[in-house]
Amino acid sequence: MNSMKNNIFKSKWISFLAIFTVVYIFFYTFQFNGKMPLYSGEDSFYHVGMAKFILEKGIVKSFPWLYYTIQNTNFVDHQLLFHLLIIPFIKIFGDNVGPKLMVMTSLSLAFGFLFLLFRENKLKYGFIYAIIILFTMPSDFYFRMSFIRVQAVAILFMVLTFYFIQKNKPLHIGILSFLFVWLYSGSVFLLAIIGSLFIGQLLANEKINWKIILYGLGGFTLGIIINPYFPKNISYFYNQLFMTGLGAKPYSGGEWRPYDTWYWVQISAISIMLFLTSLVYTISKNIKINGKTLAILIYTFFLLILQWKSKRFVEYWPFWASISAFLLIGQNIESAMQKLVKKNGLVFLLYIIVGILIIFVVYTKSYEQIGRAQNDTSTGINTISTKSVNDYLIKNSSEGDIVFTDDWDMFPYYFYYNRKNYYIVGLDPEFMNQFNTSLYKEFADISSGSDNRNLERIKNDFKAKWVLVFFDHQQFRRNLETKPELFKKEFDDGTYYLFRVL
Repeated sequence: MNSMKNNIFKSKWISFLAIFTVVYIFFYTFQFNGKMPLYSGEDSFYHVGMAKFILEKGIVKSFPWLYYTIQNTNFVDHQLLFHLLIIPFIKIFGDNVGPKLMVMTSLSLAFGFLFLLFRENKLKYGFIYAIIILFTMPSDFYFRMSFIRVQAVAILFMVLTFYFIQKNKPLHIGILSFLFVWLYSGSVFLLAIIGSLFIGQLLANEKINWKIILYGLGGFTLGIIINPYFPKNISYFYNQLFMTGLGAKPYSGGEWRPYDTWYWVQISAISIMLFLTSLVYTISKNIKINGKTLAILIYTFFLLILQWKSKRFVEYWPFWASISAFLLIGQNIESAMQKLVKKNGLVFLLYIIVGILIIFVVYTKSYEQIGRAQNDTSTGINTISTKSVNDYLIKNSSEGDIVFTDDWDMFPYYFYYNRKNYYIVGLDPEFMNQFNTSLYKEFADISSGSDNRNLERIKNDFKAKWVLVFFDHQQFRRNLETKPELFKKEFDDGTYYLFRVL
């Protein structure tokens, strides 16, 4: 009986399930806190809206909802698999709860497979390391992982890729590579992982695992070709990476701009400390690193460069920095602990010290970061008002009526509630700028309220039948109100102002 108990508690799948449960409960406190009546982050509304549309109508081939953008006639759903993954959760749990559960499940699986990755690397305390990593992330990591966005699933795919590399499963890598393309554009992350493995094994003077590399590249290539959007997904991938991604213009979302250095150091202090300490220790002790571990380290440096370029990569770098740290020095820590135990026989005291250390870290730093993140997760709109004005539009507008909105970043909210009408611009203003630069300038001048002349352009140039203004664009609203011969106000609840174009 005792031996059976020991086998049960030593089972990696029991540990996997325990980690899954801890992570699931942890992120439940973010997804279902009182500050978030629906979703956190604007793009969450777009992704759920897309999943609902696919569920109702099938895969989207054109996107007239962004009428004056390159997305209209050259649309590629570069996160198609993500939207497909949301659908069963919506069908089972509804569109309010289901998408949140999907994100929580993806993150819980990611940490579970992280434990298995540590185990494959012969780390005895991988369970503890995985839990420590969960509680030592920066606030922005927790905050952004509360969005209904692809990043949570991408982390799972990254962990799985390195896990299958460790297990030497080329076919698994090929399948995962194929799916990764469908999940997340052309996925530069997959290419970076394959490249990191090649460089890592080269630097470690190991035999290059060409089978893994070729299966990875083969899956990537097939994912692009066997794709409902081929061949335009190739140009779209280039555009996403260099025009609206790494080459994002100043008027694009703030997530593409870099952090203030000191703020980044403050929120990422634990990950930075773990990463630098492990590097210094490894170099000073001249510890030999195998090619697969070196691959993860190289990949972490790749993510660090992206982190310095853009805030949004806080979703990845701190996570992989902490993983790299434990992979570099985990065995040395465990060896030192074993020597201490054998010398002093203080096993119980050692576990007490480790427990106190974890509690101290959680209390002093993580508590602050978790609290800040939970405060930031509030839904950014009044959902009741937003639904009300869109219900009015659905009832009183015609199918395909163009709605002139006051800002590009409001599109996800409107798309979620109302897919009967089309909109001027959304997701990224660069999409409209590339479609027609002069038209984008007109939109920016009119919607900002800086140009109060020739407002008939809303009708003549944009063919809009409605104008929808959020309360924070007061000058634009006043400009419209001075032209009653052109615009008739039909909805006003103090949050939204809806005008019919005459």
